[in-house]
Amino acid sequence: MTRRTDAPSAAPRASFQDALSRTDRRFSRADHADGLRKGAPARILGGMKISALAALVLASALPSLASDRPAGASNPSAGPTPASGGVSSRSGGVQVAPVVTLPNRFGTPGEKIKLEADVRQGGSALSGFALGFWVDGKKAGDAATDASGRASLDYTVPDNFVQKHYEVKATAPRVEGKGDLSIFKCKTVLKLGDLIWGTYKDEPGAPSGSYTFSLTRISDGRGLNPAVPVEVTVNGTPYNPGNIKSDAVLLPLPPLPAGQKTWKVKVAFAGNDSYLASADEKTFTKP
Repeated sequence: MTRRTDAPSAAPRASFQDALSRTDRRFSRADHADGLRKGAPARILGGMKISALAALVLASALPSLASDRPAGASNPSAGPTPASGGVSSRSGGVQVAPVVTLPNRFGTPGEKIKLEADVRQGGSALSGFALGFWVDGKKAGDAATDASGRASLDYTVPDNFVQKHYEVKATAPRVEGKGDLSIFKCKTVLKLGDLIWGTYKDEPGAPSGSYTFSLTRISDGRGLNPAVPVEVTVNGTPYNPGNIKSDAVLLPLPPLPAGQKTWKVKVAFAGNDSYLASADEKTFTKP
């Protein structure tokens, strides 16, 4: 709203003072004459004088009051800004922002899944709408909606994801939808270690030895607790089945048949409700 800030000119002020002075003199003479001739009460004449003065004051104030009025109607506040790519629609003159919804997803570490989002505007599918997908605060990629208002993105669940719910978001400027990616199993890694000999070449006795292995979670490198059963085979034959667990420190190698110099060892974890299966194999050769 614009207000006049310039001071009133001297001419109008002088005119007002002159008019006031003339009015005062006129009413003074009229009071005296009428009071002597007609005996009119002084209070009536005084009231007439006050009314005339009030009218003059009001007339002089009207330009100032008019200048305080706003120059025009103020602009209404702007409506919502379209969310992405300049795409917008109007319903009754009001902008309708797109609505993004995501279905919840399930997965396991290393699994390939699809992240999906549905975009509607005013209840109708919105096509060609660009979205960015985010999982656990990290950018997963970009995708645009098809004619049905759906966007999808191929995604591989990271190996280090553990059993929990991860937040998934699909975003555009000033628009966001959220969902969950639920992980129910952790990924494991089983690794065979080095061969440790107990009887060396040319020493008396049958060649023998042992080896190490480890079964850990990829997410933090720690062993499984509690320990889980593992299956061991040596040269295709089960070794001590049902009696070996993941916390074993050393595993012995069985004696080799005459003329054989290698052990092909495989250790496998079948997986359970909390962990994914893993296995490793390695060939050891006696010196």
